[in-house]
Amino acid sequence: MTGPVDATVLVAGQVIASTRADYQAGEPTVLDGLNVEWGRATSIDQPDPSAATLTIAQRGNGPSALLGTLRTGAPVEIRASGIIFPGPTVSTFLDPGFESAPVGSRPPGDYRNAAAAVSTIVPQAGAHTLTVDPIDPAHPTEVILAPAPFSANPTAWDLIPATSLGQPRCCCPARTGAP
Repeated sequence: MTGPVDATVLVAGQVIASTRADYQAGEPTVLDGLNVEWGRATSIDQPDPSAATLTIAQRGNGPSALLGTLRTGAPVEIRASGIIFPGPTVSTFLDPGFESAPVGSRPPGDYRNAAAAVSTIVPQAGAHTLTVDPIDPAHPTEVILAPAPFSANPTAWDLIPATSLGQPRCCCPARTGAP
Protein backbone atom coordinates (compact mmCIF):
# COMPACT_ATOMS: atom_id res chain seq x y z
CA MET A 1 0.00 0.00 0.00
CA THR A 2 1.15 3.53 -0.62
CA GLY A 3 -0.19 4.82 2.66
CA PRO A 4 -2.74 4.12 5.32
CA VAL A 5 -5.73 1.99 4.43
CA ASP A 6 -9.07 3.80 4.38
CA ALA A 7 -11.56 1.62 6.29
CA THR A 8 -15.28 1.94 6.98
CA VAL A 9 -17.10 -0.27 9.51
CA LEU A 10 -20.82 -1.04 9.15
CA VAL A 11 -22.94 -2.89 11.72
CA ALA A 12 -26.21 -4.23 10.32
CA GLY A 13 -25.79 -1.86 7.38
CA GLN A 14 -25.25 1.24 9.56
CA VAL A 15 -21.94 3.13 9.14
CA ILE A 16 -20.13 3.52 12.47
CA ALA A 17 -18.30 6.81 13.11
CA SER A 18 -14.50 6.63 13.36
CA THR A 19 -13.15 10.08 14.26
CA ARG A 20 -12.28 11.67 17.58
CA ALA A 21 -14.76 14.49 16.89
CA ASP A 22 -17.56 11.93 16.43
CA TYR A 23 -16.67 10.27 19.74
CA GLN A 24 -16.53 13.61 21.57
CA ALA A 25 -19.95 14.49 20.13
CA GLY A 26 -21.37 11.33 21.75
CA GLU A 27 -21.64 9.22 18.59
CA PRO A 28 -20.97 5.47 18.78
CA THR A 29 -17.43 5.28 17.41
CA VAL A 30 -15.04 2.55 16.29
CA LEU A 31 -11.89 3.03 18.34
CA ASP A 32 -8.32 2.44 17.13
CA GLY A 33 -7.52 -1.22 17.25
CA LEU A 34 -9.48 -2.65 14.32
CA ASN A 35 -7.59 -5.83 13.54
CA VAL A 36 -8.26 -8.22 10.68
CA GLU A 37 -6.36 -11.51 10.54
CA TRP A 38 -6.31 -13.38 7.24
CA GLY A 39 -5.35 -17.01 6.97
CA ARG A 40 -3.00 -18.56 9.44
CA ALA A 41 0.21 -17.68 11.28
CA THR A 42 1.90 -21.07 10.81
CA SER A 43 1.53 -24.05 8.51
CA ILE A 44 -0.18 -26.10 11.26
CA ASP A 45 -2.72 -23.50 12.46
CA GLN A 46 -6.26 -24.12 11.25
CA PRO A 47 -8.20 -20.91 12.00
CA ASP A 48 -11.26 -19.61 10.19
CA PRO A 49 -10.34 -17.98 6.85
CA SER A 50 -10.48 -14.56 8.52
CA ALA A 51 -11.33 -13.01 11.86
CA ALA A 52 -11.86 -9.39 12.89
CA THR A 53 -11.86 -7.67 16.27
CA LEU A 54 -12.85 -4.10 17.01
CA THR A 55 -14.12 -1.91 19.86
CA ILE A 56 -17.11 0.41 19.56
CA ALA A 57 -17.55 2.97 22.34
CA GLN A 58 -19.92 5.81 23.04
CA ARG A 59 -19.18 8.75 25.32
CA GLY A 60 -21.83 9.82 27.83
CA ASN A 61 -24.87 8.14 29.30
CA GLY A 62 -27.44 9.02 26.63
CA PRO A 63 -29.29 6.47 24.54
CA SER A 64 -27.16 4.78 21.93
CA ALA A 65 -28.01 5.11 18.26
CA LEU A 66 -26.85 1.50 17.98
CA LEU A 67 -28.93 0.08 20.85
CA GLY A 68 -31.20 -1.90 18.54
CA THR A 69 -28.41 -2.71 16.08
CA LEU A 70 -25.71 -4.21 18.32
CA ARG A 71 -26.89 -7.73 18.97
CA THR A 72 -25.57 -11.25 18.67
CA GLY A 73 -25.54 -12.21 15.02
CA ALA A 74 -25.65 -8.63 13.67
CA PRO A 75 -23.60 -8.58 10.46
CA VAL A 76 -20.38 -6.56 10.66
CA GLU A 77 -18.92 -5.36 7.37
CA ILE A 78 -15.48 -3.81 6.96
CA ARG A 79 -14.78 -1.99 3.71
CA ALA A 80 -11.13 -1.18 3.15
CA SER A 81 -9.39 0.52 0.26
CA GLY A 82 -5.89 1.61 -0.61
CA ILE A 83 -3.48 1.90 -3.52
CA ILE A 84 -1.22 -1.02 -4.43
CA PHE A 85 1.76 -0.37 -6.69
CA PRO A 86 2.33 -2.93 -9.45
CA GLY A 87 5.47 -5.01 -9.09
CA PRO A 88 8.63 -3.19 -10.18
CA THR A 89 10.09 -3.87 -13.62
CA VAL A 90 13.65 -3.08 -12.50
CA SER A 91 15.41 -3.83 -9.24
CA THR A 92 14.60 -1.37 -6.46
CA PHE A 93 17.71 -2.18 -4.48
CA LEU A 94 20.71 -1.73 -6.76
CA ASP A 95 23.34 -2.24 -4.05
CA PRO A 96 22.33 -4.62 -1.28
CA GLY A 97 25.59 -3.67 0.43
CA PHE A 98 26.03 -6.77 2.46
CA GLU A 99 26.50 -9.19 -0.47
CA SER A 100 29.68 -7.51 -1.60
CA ALA A 101 30.86 -6.34 1.84
CA PRO A 102 33.30 -8.45 3.88
CA VAL A 103 31.89 -10.45 6.83
CA GLY A 104 32.15 -8.34 10.02
CA SER A 105 32.03 -4.99 8.20
CA ARG A 106 29.28 -2.36 8.51
CA PRO A 107 27.71 -1.27 5.19
CA PRO A 108 27.11 2.44 4.59
CA GLY A 109 23.80 3.65 5.93
CA ASP A 110 22.10 5.59 8.69
CA TYR A 111 22.32 3.73 12.01
CA ARG A 112 20.51 4.99 15.11
CA ASN A 113 21.11 3.12 18.37
CA ALA A 114 22.32 0.15 16.33
CA ALA A 115 25.41 -2.00 16.17
CA ALA A 116 25.43 -3.81 12.82
CA ALA A 117 27.71 -6.21 11.00
CA VAL A 118 27.64 -8.33 7.85
CA SER A 119 27.33 -12.01 8.71
CA THR A 120 26.52 -15.40 7.18
CA ILE A 121 23.76 -16.23 9.70
CA VAL A 122 20.72 -17.78 7.96
CA PRO A 123 20.37 -15.65 4.81
CA GLN A 124 17.03 -15.96 3.00
CA ALA A 125 18.66 -15.17 -0.33
CA GLY A 126 22.30 -14.70 -1.22
CA ALA A 127 25.25 -15.45 1.01
CA HIS A 128 25.15 -12.71 3.66
CA THR A 129 22.79 -11.06 6.13
CA LEU A 130 23.04 -7.91 8.20
CA THR A 131 22.92 -8.59 11.92
CA VAL A 132 21.54 -5.60 13.87
CA ASP A 133 21.68 -5.30 17.67
CA PRO A 134 20.41 -2.35 19.73
CA ILE A 135 23.05 -0.41 21.62
CA ASP A 136 20.48 0.50 24.30
CA PRO A 137 17.51 -1.95 24.32
CA ALA A 138 15.32 0.65 26.07
CA HIS A 139 15.35 2.87 22.96
CA PRO A 140 14.17 2.23 19.38
CA THR A 141 16.70 0.97 16.85
CA GLU A 142 16.65 2.18 13.26
CA VAL A 143 18.74 1.20 10.25
CA ILE A 144 18.26 2.83 6.86
CA LEU A 145 20.30 1.29 4.06
CA ALA A 146 20.80 3.09 0.80
CA PRO A 147 19.15 1.45 -2.25
CA ALA A 148 22.17 2.32 -4.41
CA PRO A 149 25.79 3.33 -3.92
CA PHE A 150 26.27 6.76 -2.36
CA SER A 151 26.76 9.50 -4.93
CA ALA A 152 27.53 13.21 -4.91
CA ASN A 153 24.85 13.59 -7.60
CA PRO A 154 21.54 14.37 -5.78
CA THR A 155 19.46 12.94 -8.67
CA ALA A 156 21.32 9.62 -8.84
CA TRP A 157 18.48 7.63 -7.23
CA ASP A 158 15.56 9.26 -9.09
CA LEU A 159 15.16 6.32 -11.48
CA ILE A 160 14.84 3.71 -8.70
CA PRO A 161 11.14 2.74 -8.54
CA ALA A 162 9.18 3.13 -5.30
CA THR A 163 7.49 0.12 -3.72
CA SER A 164 5.38 -0.47 -0.66
CA LEU A 165 6.37 -2.50 2.38
CA GLY A 166 6.23 -6.20 1.57
CA GLN A 167 6.39 -5.85 -2.22
CA PRO A 168 9.13 -7.66 -4.12
CA ARG A 169 12.19 -5.48 -4.56
CA CYS A 170 13.38 -7.11 -7.75
CA CYS A 171 11.86 -8.21 -11.01
CA CYS A 172 14.48 -10.90 -11.59
CA PRO A 173 12.87 -14.39 -11.83
CA ALA A 174 15.39 -15.91 -9.41
CA ARG A 175 14.65 -13.23 -6.77
CA THR A 176 10.93 -12.54 -7.23
CA GLY A 177 9.33 -12.30 -3.80
CA ALA A 178 12.64 -11.65 -2.05
CA PRO A 179 12.27 -9.18 0.82
